[in-house]
This record gives sequence, C-alpha cells and structure tokens, in this order.
Amino acid sequence: MKYFKKILVPLLSVLLVSACTSDDENTPDRGVVVTTLDFNTTILDNLEFGDVVGNIKGRTNIGLVSFEIISQTPEGALSIDEIVGELTVANPDIIDASVNPEIVLTVTVKNGDVSKNSNITIAVEAAPVDNDGDGIFSDTDQDDNDPCVPSQLPNYTDFDETNPIWMAADCDGDGDTNGDEIANGTNPYESATCDSMVDTDIWSGPLAFKDEVFGDVYEYNSNPNSPPIAGCGFLFVSDPLDYIFNYGPCADTDTLDITLTFEPDFDGATEGTVSVTEQDYTCDFLVSTFTATGTYDELTETIILNYTVDEEGDIFDGILTITTVP
Repeated sequence: MKYFKKILVPLLSVLLVSACTSDDENTPDRGVVVTTLDFNTTILDNLEFGDVVGNIKGRTNIGLVSFEIISQTPEGALSIDEIVGELTVANPDIIDASVNPEIVLTVTVKNGDVSKNSNITIAVEAAPVDNDGDGIFSDTDQDDNDPCVPSQLPNYTDFDETNPIWMAADCDGDGDTNGDEIANGTNPYESATCDSMVDTDIWSGPLAFKDEVFGDVYEYNSNPNSPPIAGCGFLFVSDPLDYIFNYGPCADTDTLDITLTFEPDFDGATEGTVSVTEQDYTCDFLVSTFTATGTYDELTETIILNYTVDEEGDIFDGILTITTVP
C-alpha cells in the first residue's frame, strides 16, 4: 500500500499540470484594448510658448499608449507630448481670439495597431487688457488712458513697468517719471517731498473706531502683521472684518480697504479735514458704496468722520470717531 501511494501522488501531479497546461493553451487571447475621452476647454489668447493647455486621457490594458495629433485647425497652434498626452502651446501667434476663436484637434491614442481618437475643442477668449499699465484691467479701470487713476498707496506694486504709458507718467507728482523712478530705485508712488504738514506718524499705530450712532467700538490692528499705513497726507486702513463702517462681519471674507486723505487748515496747522473717496464694496453679493468727510486733530489724536453708506438704494448715515490706542 505504501508503495502504491508513492506512485499515485506523482502521477496525480503530472495529470494536474497537464490539465492546467491544456486549459491555458485553449484560452483565447483577449487582445489589446485602448480607451480615451474627448476633451473640451477654454483658454485665453495671452498664452506663451510651452504653456500647458490640458492633458488627453489614454489607457490600455497591455503595455503603454502613445499620443499623436492627426488633424488640427488652425494648423500648428498646439503640440502634444507623445508619451504623457500633454497639450502645450506651439505657436502663440496663432492663438488669437479675434482671428481664431476656436481650435479643433483630433488626437489618436495608440498601442501598436490598435487606436482610438480623442476629439478636442478649445475655445479661445480674449485676455483682459491693461492699456495704461496701472495693473487694473480696462473693463474696471476708471480711466484706462491714465495710469495714475485711481491713485495708489506707496506700497502698490501691481503696475507694469514695461508699459510705455505707465513709464512716461509721474504718479507721485514729484517731477520724475515712473520710468526714471524705477531706474533710480525710488518709489513711483511716493514723492520725495511732502507738501502736507500732517503728522501722519500719529496714525500709524493701533486705532480704535467708535460708531457714534450704533454705539459699536472696534479696536483695529491688535494684530501687528497688518498695521495701518500712514504717509504723506494719507492713512490707509485694511479692515478684514469689515467693522469700520459698521458693516461686518462679512460672510464672504472680502477685505474693506479705506484710504483717508488729510488736508491741514494751513501750513503747520495741527487741525484740518479728512475724507474717504467714494468706494464700492461687495459683501454677500450686496453692493454698497462708502464715502466720508470729517476733521482731524493731531493734539487730541482724534479723527471724526461723517459717513454715508448706500446699500443698493438703502442709504444710512453715521458718525465714526477714530482715536489712537496708547
């Protein structure tokens, strides 16, 4: 019996191996399968050579796929990486919304003799234009031919120093063009001489805001990382909580930027007027307009503003007292 078992076990192993081999040989070849997806997107016509437009999807069940553009209108606008399917700009001059508002391509995704096509449509839109180089697009600029409108604070850096209109202007009125100031390493938004005798250093630290009508008191700038900016005849306050004009907190977390402009009663005066230029502000899709005028007193370190808020026709007035915080 022991001898029979010794012969039987190897024999069964041979039969099992033979059966598996036979089954494998009879299994039909599933073949190569390639899949891809169509692709649609929108781009601006200010893209540069090599900028990425998108990635074409392609997969296969065996091995790897390759990518190739087999048709393109207009010809030569884009190129594709044959290994990863990344579409990039090949000729920026062709990508012009006024001439070619649409680019249509067909990309073949291939594995050997098996391939699938991806149909691609790319809409081309005109990029926003900043005609005068002040960093504000033409559709929202108050004056798109004057780079000094609207006026900016000394810490402003969004200008385009390659724009000839901006370079030829003198935004701080000190007699030197913006281009000369850049070349000389000076600030094109801060005059070297200051005609205002206002001691703006008084207002450069923490400030307290009290709304005399609503009774709210808000001590601004306990955070030293966002101090008010005081300069030649102005005070800039950025209010992330939107409390300054009794308007917050704003759920959309927009920041209310306020510039107060000082003007002394006469040279050397410690008293004078202060104003806030009319400014639109959006909070929770509600557009409001702020404006204010008032007085300042350097000796008492007090600013009193009479302000008006227009919430899409719903107008209310208030009185805001601003004092320094010791």
